Amino acid sequence: MDLSSRQEGPRPFRSRRDRPCDACRGRKIACRIETSPPCAFCESRGSTCTFQNGPNNKRRRVFSHSHSLPNNHFLPQQQQQPLAEGRLASIPPQSWEDFSVEAFDSTIFDSLDLAEDGSPPFQSQGQSQRSPLPQPSASDGRNASTSPRHFQPQSLRPSSGDARYHDSGTLHRSQIPPDTGHLNRHVMMELMRGSSSTNPLEISRVRLRSTRDHNDDQSSGDGGPQILMVREDPPFLVNSKSCMERASWPDIEALLVRKQRDELLRLYFRFVQPLFPVLQQHDGFNNDIHCDPPQDTASLALFASVYATALPFAIHNDYLSATLTDANGKREQLYRIAIAALLEEANSPSIEALQACLLLLQKGPTIQHQGLTPMYSWLSSIASTIARSLGLQYDCSGWNIPLAEKQLRRRLWWATFTMDIWVSVDSPGGRSIGLDDYDVPLPKSADGMSDDHDAGMGHSNEFERLVLLTHLLAQIHGTYYTIRAAKQTLSDLFKSLEFARPLRSALSDCRQSLKADLPLNSGDETPGMSASVHLAACVVSIVLFRALLRPVQHGNTSESPIDSSYKSAASAVVTGSINCAREAVELLETMVSMIGPWNAFWHSWSQGNFAIVSTFLVQLLLMTETGGAARAEVSELISRWKRAIRVVAGSGGWGSSLMGMALGRLDSLLNQAGL
Repeated sequence: MDLSSRQEGPRPFRSRRDRPCDACRGRKIACRIETSPPCAFCESRGSTCTFQNGPNNKRRRVFSHSHSLPNNHFLPQQQQQPLAEGRLASIPPQSWEDFSVEAFDSTIFDSLDLAEDGSPPFQSQGQSQRSPLPQPSASDGRNASTSPRHFQPQSLRPSSGDARYHDSGTLHRSQIPPDTGHLNRHVMMELMRGSSSTNPLEISRVRLRSTRDHNDDQSSGDGGPQILMVREDPPFLVNSKSCMERASWPDIEALLVRKQRDELLRLYFRFVQPLFPVLQQHDGFNNDIHCDPPQDTASLALFASVYATALPFAIHNDYLSATLTDANGKREQLYRIAIAALLEEANSPSIEALQACLLLLQKGPTIQHQGLTPMYSWLSSIASTIARSLGLQYDCSGWNIPLAEKQLRRRLWWATFTMDIWVSVDSPGGRSIGLDDYDVPLPKSADGMSDDHDAGMGHSNEFERLVLLTHLLAQIHGTYYTIRAAKQTLSDLFKSLEFARPLRSALSDCRQSLKADLPLNSGDETPGMSASVHLAACVVSIVLFRALLRPVQHGNTSESPIDSSYKSAASAVVTGSINCAREAVELLETMVSMIGPWNAFWHSWSQGNFAIVSTFLVQLLLMTETGGAARAEVSELISRWKRAIRVVAGSGGWGSSLMGMALGRLDSLLNQAGL
């Protein structure tokens, strides 16, 4: 095609004489080519223009009025004909975008770079349908979605959960405005009910719809339906150049060939997904792969994060072991690509951006003896902000969305909550999510939490157990470790014990259930895959006993003399603390005798958990009296703990990185104390 003979200005997406590129035609946006390809849209995505697809066949257009353009037009039922194989099963509903240039000249908006105006909303250049997740197989259906602007009338709507109506690309970008914001939920709901149009409500560059149909019961006690909002970025924001170096797919292709990327995806779903199920799996994910995901629709940040997370397990793949060189260096480069891409996507929160952020939080400390830096708190706050922007903090059980989307939203919320709490345990920055900030029910085996990954691998309950432990940890933090709670319990032993009764009971039940359902030596292929969760259970107990030890160390501040009941309570707390430390030592000794735990996926905060046990042992040693039986028992536990972590640290690999800080902290503290 002769590009020099094209008309002046942008090419309309429907033009038959001056052909737009395939990407702009598919998104129904103007194709801006200044001199030669690529166009402005493809250049902003780091891809090249292709001119393979021809213009769509013209369809008969139905006008309800001769001199006006109504808001919605739908084809009569008899005009809907099946399309060719591989296309949609029905013709999509029409909107003003479907009229010819003679009826409505859509190019008059191309020169308007307004953030908000009163003109009719239109499709933004920056709109692209995100890939639902990085799948190892190139499944069909990526190009079978219609524009998110198209909604069927109430009488023609599919049933709840119909994937044709609930487009995943739109759902993954939908946000929930706060009740205190200018998009008042009650006003928007009233407008939706009073409007002649159906559920969707369109205002300047914003599309709104309810999470329930109008004919659903709105008087339930769950706070009523929420509003899902999709923003359309203005052209000047879409086409603006980033001040930092852009990340692109060629950067990943320069690091990993296609077969390496395919094998890394298989490793990810084998080792990471069962224990941290933040992706949405589909059947056949482990089939042969023939092509990469579409670069113009896939999330670069998510794919780079997945590849980087799977790289430590390359030793378990023959092809990667033989062909992959400088794995650590490539892993760091992939993380840099993911962060750069995430910052570019931060202006438009999406499910894919949240998934990438959660995987970035699983990177683990770069320096073995440093632990989690404030960078992790920063990433955790970003993940929490994205999750709440998408409305994941709300119980979506009654929402009119597919079941798979409900399960994904619940898993992502609890994954965000888990990372937020555990990152705050051993890094500065504090928590971003409070216990009153959500109403998502705790996961249960019956709600589909474990149906999305292979239950035959024996890991179906591990994420559920981790969430329950994390919820208890959050309760302990709120009871003892906030500024106000710490002042109330710092010197009052009996108040601390009173607060601890329900927490200790719930923690005991949770740990007993964990040992019964997920013993450490469970698993046919790789026993010990649940070691990270067992260690987390020990640390939750340690965090509770550290709070109970504070008034014992602080002493009795009341004017009354210390009575026998106080001494008995203090002695019981110390004894319970020693028993808690013994369980942690025995757990590590059991893991040392096994191979499986050191081949498993460990959460990034696990390194800090081992160090927490080390400092807790030193705390007990300093509290016990010299020459006493308790002092001798604690000294023995320290010797056993040090021996076990030295064995693991000396073996190299993942175990060495996990144990480095625990051993360094223990030796340094004992040396400082002269012990």
